[in-house]
Amino acid sequence: MVRNKLYNNNDQIISLNQKTLYDNEKMEVDYSYNELNKLKKEVVKMSTDSLPFIVNYVYKDTLLYQSKAIVYYPNEKFEQIETHYYRKNNSKDKAISTQIFIDLKSSDTIRNSISTTYFNKNEIVTKIETVHKTDSKRDRKIVYEYDCQNPIGLKEFNGNDSLISSLKYKYDLDKFANWVSKRIYENEKLDRIITREIRYK
Repeated sequence: MVRNKLYNNNDQIISLNQKTLYDNEKMEVDYSYNELNKLKKEVVKMSTDSLPFIVNYVYKDTLLYQSKAIVYYPNEKFEQIETHYYRKNNSKDKAISTQIFIDLKSSDTIRNSISTTYFNKNEIVTKIETVHKTDSKRDRKIVYEYDCQNPIGLKEFNGNDSLISSLKYKYDLDKFANWVSKRIYENEKLDRIITREIRYK
């Protein structure tokens, strides 16, 4: 996979282009910002889908309250809604994401899954729990491990709290302490290597 990100003068991402080499599929994402320079909208275009995926962001005061992604199909509407919750000091406590399918003919609503992401006091993700309404066998819990700010691994558990996979990350850093190579080990065996090239201003 090759991914290119472009940033504006405020160091905000404005576009992302991604291509997977084995199947030649492409993804393009355009980002726009509001008058407070906060992310307002993402427009995601996939080469496999003629319809764009639009994500709108809503704020309360200066804090992100909700993001809502909507896709309209001929007979169905898909929504993914993520709501953010904060502590008294305004640090993010958790985010709850719900996937909803709406039958446009009958107006029936199906909640497919609910994911809860938990953050520590430094707003680093510590755990994600996903519950599937229609298939409990797909329920998952992911617990993250960190070395200061860098993720060094994760453990994935099923709905019965049994460990099903374990990942470890090892990094090569550039002179600015940003990683340029990440080796991912699954159950102690090297699974893949991710490299990135960073151009600085």
